Amino acid sequence: MIYWVPSPMYTPGHPAALIALVHHRMVGSLRSTDSAFTSSAGRQASTNFGVGYACGKAGHPATDAHVHQYVRLGDQAWGNGNWDPTGAWDNRYPTSYINSRTVSVEHHDNGGRTRGNGKGVVPEKVLAASIELDRLLLSGDLAAMKAAGIRFRDAHATAIARELRAMPLDRHHLVDHHYISGRLKPYCWRPWADDPTGFPQDRYLAELATPPVPEETVNSYPVPKVPSIGTVAAGTWLYVTSALEPNAANIKVDPGRDLPYLGQPSTTTRIVEYVEASGVHSGRAMFVKAPDLTNIRPAPDPTPYNQAQLDYAKKAGYADAKAKAVTAVQGI
Repeated sequence: MIYWVPSPMYTPGHPAALIALVHHRMVGSLRSTDSAFTSSAGRQASTNFGVGYACGKAGHPATDAHVHQYVRLGDQAWGNGNWDPTGAWDNRYPTSYINSRTVSVEHHDNGGRTRGNGKGVVPEKVLAASIELDRLLLSGDLAAMKAAGIRFRDAHATAIARELRAMPLDRHHLVDHHYISGRLKPYCWRPWADDPTGFPQDRYLAELATPPVPEETVNSYPVPKVPSIGTVAAGTWLYVTSALEPNAANIKVDPGRDLPYLGQPSTTTRIVEYVEASGVHSGRAMFVKAPDLTNIRPAPDPTPYNQAQLDYAKKAGYADAKAKAVTAVQGI
């Protein structure tokens, strides 16, 4: 369960797509972070989430680690904007709208970095809860995130889920604050005093890299989790490439029928799975002009895949089309 503890300190809107999950240390507790982020008289700072325990709020777990959300996904928390060229971020990513490009997570460490007092160390139960939060976010499962209590700016919920789903799991997308801010944040979340590890990136990557559930695909296009059906009229052409070019492997649908809808890679083109007149699924993704596919139900997510999948499937489609064309010409 994720608890809503709203902060007044954020910038509305989502002008740039998500790139990374950024992990911070609180240099304090969940209770003190709640106070800092929810008081307009406090620090002009916030993050999207905080993970900790003993927040003192009625109805929240007393000793178990749990998550507070301070800023909706789709709005910009004020946590990662202090970019500095001594960090690693500028080698890879734009330095504008960093708070829009990131989801920020604070972690309870119970205070400062005086050596020998055991403070400044993120407890095991907080790490475990944080990893599960990352797992949920990276799933991009909008229904599951909402069921867990995560809040979104309504207009951006679908886009945010898609961006999270497309985020790679590697050292440049699962980072700490120092990665962005360099010398301005030398210890967030780097080793110090009684914490010789800092952000345990290796552990996060290992635990989050569980074998993925095999994805159902048609010609390497993933089938949407909520399948949609669209209607094509008799005489509609289905194309083997997204360029809608003449090709011996194109298919003219006769009679017209309903076909599984896979997605929309551009405003002019949609993708369907070809189904034989007998009802047999061919397992082939085919392209169709957008106006020729009508009555799509239920309303689909128009692009249920990321650009890398589109590029791969496009190459696979061209290769498949070329092989079919050669076969047709040779009469094999």
